[in-house]
Amino acid sequence: MRPLLRLLGGAALAAASAAFAALPLAVDGQPLPSFAPMLAQVTPAVVNITVVGRSPDANPLQRDPLFRPFFNRPDRRERQEISAGSGVIVDAARGLVITNHHVVKDAQEIVVLLKDRRVVKAQFVGSDPGTDVALPRIPAENHCLTCSKEEPALH
Repeated sequence: MRPLLRLLGGAALAAASAAFAALPLAVDGQPLPSFAPMLAQVTPAVVNITVVGRSPDANPLQRDPLFRPFFNRPDRRERQEISAGSGVIVDAARGLVITNHHVVKDAQEIVVLLKDRRVVKAQFVGSDPGTDVALPRIPAENHCLTCSKEEPALH
């Protein structure tokens, strides 16, 4: 069964590659539009978010004072947890970033990595667990969060 799946998977990949390779570069003498210029303008707004927080022990018996001694962890109730997610700068002038609530919900510290590799600490503004949306704020230094010294500011 597995060799057949590999054969079918390989055939599907080959067909997809052939179909993609067959796309024309121009239609009726007009070049096809490219997303590259638009992506060059908007990707600096995409950020990486790292969250340091505390989470309770996964096993509920480890939280129970009666059973805790059996786990050789008498006083440890929470552990440090590091998680990551992504976000988008939606208001560079005010430093507002939109991300998911589940990424930052237990955060003690939120750190944002910008496209130009600058690392900034964020402040939690608010969130809505029902829609899984959160809003951290990063410092709006010179109102240019989406550009580096080499790149012009985006408007």
